[in-house]
Amino acid sequence: MIPGNGSAVHHALVYQDTTGQAQALDDADPDPGYVSFGGIGVADAKLIGLWVPGATSYSAPEGMGIKLYAGADIVIQVHYPQGSDGLLDSTRVNFRYDPGSFVRALDISSPLEHLVSIVEPFLSIPPDQVLTFHEEYQIPTIFPATIVAIGPHAHLLCKHMKSYAVTPSQDTVPLIDLDWDFHWQGMYEFRHPVYLPGGSWLYGEATYDNTSNNEDNPNDPPQWVTLGESTTDEMMLFFLAYTYGFPSDTNMVIDDSPHQEHYLDCAYNSTIGLTENTISGQVSVSPSPASELLNVTVGSDCTNLRLIDMQGRELLRRRLMPGNNALSVGHLARGSVLAEVRDKAGRVLYRSPLLLQ
Repeated sequence: MIPGNGSAVHHALVYQDTTGQAQALDDADPDPGYVSFGGIGVADAKLIGLWVPGATSYSAPEGMGIKLYAGADIVIQVHYPQGSDGLLDSTRVNFRYDPGSFVRALDISSPLEHLVSIVEPFLSIPPDQVLTFHEEYQIPTIFPATIVAIGPHAHLLCKHMKSYAVTPSQDTVPLIDLDWDFHWQGMYEFRHPVYLPGGSWLYGEATYDNTSNNEDNPNDPPQWVTLGESTTDEMMLFFLAYTYGFPSDTNMVIDDSPHQEHYLDCAYNSTIGLTENTISGQVSVSPSPASELLNVTVGSDCTNLRLIDMQGRELLRRRLMPGNNALSVGHLARGSVLAEVRDKAGRVLYRSPLLLQ
């Protein structure tokens, strides 16, 4: 997903619909597309992609992919905030087709969610209170699962989100544990896929701060906040990218980047593979900030440099020669980008923020 107008696009979801219902809704609406607040109005449509603030492009692990059904309609649902009337947008979707002869189908869904799997009667936060809610879901015994990524989702009152699994042998498997930031979302990939035997339980926790101490609280003074699609409502979802699992899946490497020190010395859990910055002695990228020229010094194993903007769009791709490479960047838009260098095997050797000014 590549949002076209950063001042207008709040977030975007991509579905595939094999029922024809989305096309019927479009035909019934005289304007381009059709209006549907929240979902796309088709119960059986499958989520296949998304963009939220902070998200980048996502590639499935080797041997896995999202199956696109023949004849399916691709439905792009874009959320625009108030004040975006009259603005133009050209949000688009890029697909990369897997050439493999056998690919396991990945699903993206939220078995931990705020309607069926929530433990409390309902998601409702009174004013001037800090509350924690819980969700649980049991994986069918006949469906062992391999999870390759997880994406929590909530709104402005949420402060912390955590998810873990408990296997039938009572082993606890951590999935994610983070301080929630509504402005920085997306799918978090594991360094190695997580295998869960059939019958395992998934658990989710989320803490909400509906007091005046919460700088993101949309209400002053605080008001009752309940479940809903608006930003001023609340949600509690844990999206998973998963497939039918085999125990050997844990030997796969999704992210082999060496680990750096975390912000404010936060604890590191080796089972969780966020997209870390990666520094290699073979690579040097300077200066930062850069204006007209970027000097990239690499060893013989490096292949190319990519500059990616904060919306996941590739701004520049250049093949690298061993030694120093002087690359022109004066024609690029000013702002923060991500510089990435890979080796001949496709492994990330360098990934770090870079400022163009």
